[in-house]
This record gives sequence, C-alpha cells and structure tokens, in this order.
Amino acid sequence: MKKYFLLLFVLSLLSLNTFSQTRFVAKVDKAILNKIGIATSKTISVDEQWQVFSVTDTSRLVELRRAGIYVEKDRQMKINSIPNDKLFGLQWGLTGNRNLWHGDFSDAWKITEGSKDVKIGIIDTGSPLKDGVWTHPDLDSNRFSSTMSFITEENRTVTDSSGHSTHVAGIIAGIKNNNIGIAGIDQHCQVAIYKVFSKHGSGWTSDIAQAIYRAVHDGCQVLSMSFGGIFYSRLLEDAVFYAQQHGVICAVAAGNQNAEITSYPAFFGKFSTRENYRVGFPNVISVGAIDNFGSVSSYSNYGWFIDIYAPGGNGNYPFADKGNILSTLPTYDSVLGQEDSSWYYKGDSLIVTQRIPAQRTYGYLAGTSMATPFVAGTISLMLAANPNLKVGDLRQIIVRTADVIMTVNGPVAILNPGAAVQAAKNGWVTSVETIQTVVENFELRQNYPNPFNPITTIKFALPKESNVTLKIYDILGREVETLISKIMPAGNHSVDFNAAKLSSGMYVYRIEADNFVQVKKMLLMK
Repeated sequence: MKKYFLLLFVLSLLSLNTFSQTRFVAKVDKAILNKIGIATSKTISVDEQWQVFSVTDTSRLVELRRAGIYVEKDRQMKINSIPNDKLFGLQWGLTGNRNLWHGDFSDAWKITEGSKDVKIGIIDTGSPLKDGVWTHPDLDSNRFSSTMSFITEENRTVTDSSGHSTHVAGIIAGIKNNNIGIAGIDQHCQVAIYKVFSKHGSGWTSDIAQAIYRAVHDGCQVLSMSFGGIFYSRLLEDAVFYAQQHGVICAVAAGNQNAEITSYPAFFGKFSTRENYRVGFPNVISVGAIDNFGSVSSYSNYGWFIDIYAPGGNGNYPFADKGNILSTLPTYDSVLGQEDSSWYYKGDSLIVTQRIPAQRTYGYLAGTSMATPFVAGTISLMLAANPNLKVGDLRQIIVRTADVIMTVNGPVAILNPGAAVQAAKNGWVTSVETIQTVVENFELRQNYPNPFNPITTIKFALPKESNVTLKIYDILGREVETLISKIMPAGNHSVDFNAAKLSSGMYVYRIEADNFVQVKKMLLMK
C-alpha cells in the first residue's frame, strides 16, 4: 500500500504540463534540504517551515517523500477579472436597486464612513506608482501605508502594470466627494497592497502565501483576495489558517468559470484538512458576482460553497453598456488600459481616451474579482462600527443580513451593506436574530445556504406577536430538533440550524405561528 501511494505521488508530479514548472514547496527545515543538496530560493511563514525550491530530477522528490517530507507543486493561479473594452456608465454597485436588492451603500455611510484604525490588505498586482511617484488623483497616497512586491518578474517593482489592483483599490478606498472620478466604499481605512501577480495576472502560491503572512504581520484585519485556482495547496491552507489564528478575515473571489466548482482559497471557508476545522475556516468568505439586475453574473461560479454575491458586472463584450464595475485604473499605460476603453475628466466632461496612455484614469472591469472588494469594503465599515467583532461574527452578519433571492440555481444571498453595518453596530446575536420592521403577512422563507453543510439559516416573518414553534423533521416525518418554541414579537426573524450530527439527506422544517402553518424542504450535503 505504501508503494502504491508513492507511485501515485510520482505520477502526479509527472502529469501533463505540470513538471515543466519546476518550482515546488516542502514543509521542512531549510537545513535539511541544504544537507541533501537542494538549494532553497525562499522561506515562507513565520516558523520557517515552508521552503521553495526548484528541481529537474523527479528522483529528488521521491527521496523527500520517502523521508516523510510533504512536497507540493508551487502552482500558478489567475486573477478573477474579465478583460475590458469600451465603457460608459455609473457606479450602480454602490447604489443597488431597491426593487431588486438592497445594495445602497448610503445606508451604511449614514452609520460610518470608515475608521483609520481598520487596515485592509489587497493581495493583487501592485500599486499605481510610476517611477516611485503616486499617480492617481482619486486614491489618497496618505492612506496607502505600504506596498510590497513578492514576485521576481518586472524587476521586482511594486508598480501595477496590470491595472487590476488599482481597480480593486478604487472600489474599496476611492476618494468620495472630491468632485472628480469615482467614490470608494471606505473613506478612512488604511490600505496595504501586496504584489503577487504579474501584469498578465499569474502568480505563484508561494508568493501568495508569503503575502498573507506579511499582511497579518503588518496588522491587516481584512484581506481582499481577488484570485483563485482549482488545485488544493496545503501551503495556502497553512497561510489562511495563520490568518484565522490571528483574527484576520479574508474575502475571496469564487471564480469566473460559470460552474459549480470549487476554487481555492475560497473553498477553505467550507473545507480544510485541519482536525477542528473540517467544515472550513470561519475567516473565509467566498464571493460570487451579480450583474446590475441582481442576477448571478453569467460568468460567476455558483453553488453551495459560495457565501455571498456582490456587484461584479455582467461581463458583456464589448463593455459599452453600464452593466460592469466602474473604478480607478493607472494613469500610465497598463495591460487593462491598452484598449480604447478608459476615460478621464476634463472639467465636467467625460472624455474617452482613445488610446492616450497618459490620460487613462478610470475604467470598467467585470468579474468576481470586482465583487470581492465590495465585501472587503463592507467588512471594513463593519469593523469601524464595531471593532470588537470576531471573524466568525463578521461572516455570519454578512450572510444573515443578505437579501435572499430565488434563481434557476436555487436561492442566492446578495450583499446588503446597510443591514450588515447596522447589525455590526448593534452588536451581533449568534443564535436568534430579530429585525424590527413592518411586516404585513406571515411568511416562512427558504433556508440559506441550500444545499448546506452543516449550518444553514432559516428566516421567517410575523405580522403580529405570535406563539411560534419551528421544528426540523427527517424525510420520514420523524422529529429531529425543535429550534423555537416560544412567544415572539412581530418582525423579521432568523435562526441558525446546525446539522453537524446528522447524515446527508433531505430534511423538512415546519413553522406554526397562531393559525399559520408552512413547510419547506432543505438538503444537507456532507
């Protein structure tokens, strides 16, 4: 059996288009690798237990495996954005559509516009610096506390040659009320940018992990991570767990494959190899994308592992309509600003650049990459309203205050920034939540997420004070658990159901409130 697993290990290293990439990572002391003649190029993590190295002879890897040393490929991941083209429009991602979903950030801004005591780390493609000079008029250099590059490409410069990172930074921290350009979500937070992707949007997991460790060390409370890949990495899991241990929450893009597939590190919110975290790390929020009509974007991944959907744009080509996300782009020439798709202000007039590199200042992009900073920015406002919230509280608030709508792929939760920041300010009740609003009818809503593993939220509405009983049954009608049995006030209510001790399958939840009775089904998938 041991020889069988060793053979599988060797075959995996020799798989198509993988061994040509000769970078690997091993969880081992640097001195051990040096002793057997393997030179390391980088050490990852604070305990110096992850080493990056290159080999061309597979027998060296087998040698490490036989010695009980964990080795994995240092894979490349891709940033989750859609290429842009011509554009013109407004920031619908900040205003929402109250007929469809409550995405208006003005509701949140009435409570707080941010705090200088909150620090966001953007792990992406760099900063809008040209020859060491901060260039963008709509991004306050005084709030961008640090920029570091972890890549060897592009002469190790911190300059954002892609434009992707500058776009993300504008969504989070663009200057508001300055009579030019766009508005960002948080007006006071500090921002640190960590460059781990080249101008063409690819980067190594070892660089990403090192950036996560550094961001935690630098005091970031929130990480905006607009990237992902389909391969599991223990190195990346270690880095995300390190963030979890230090109370750092990660908003992570779910991917743009238009499929119900897992993407790492977003999937670490639902699964990990850690003994006490089999159902995922509570500091990871997986983010899908919606368009300006409140529908799941045509490119966005979907499914049970996605926690929340936020504005990401429709991704239509060309980007001439208003359905994509408007934000800042580098003022110098960049990959995402090479087409005649950007614009700038001249007085009060909007001018399309038509390939004038020196004038590019703003532009549209689409993707779960764009949705992710909307969530990161909302969390920043939540921490400004209540700095005592823990990572689990933040994630639960984001999910449980969301607007849940039905789609062809089942119910999806759309970010409601006003409700999230209000709940954060009020303090969070982790068992049963009551929101006092005017309710006209009794209603039992579909649980979310559904399917779920192992926790889901059930919401219901009471038009008057009622004696409420809410019970769970298995598919044979046997009672599993009583969630609520008491008199409750009028309003919108929600309660969590934890099925950690139950087997996979279909379950039923039933509410009785005075003369009102309603039943719905839910699916537990482990």
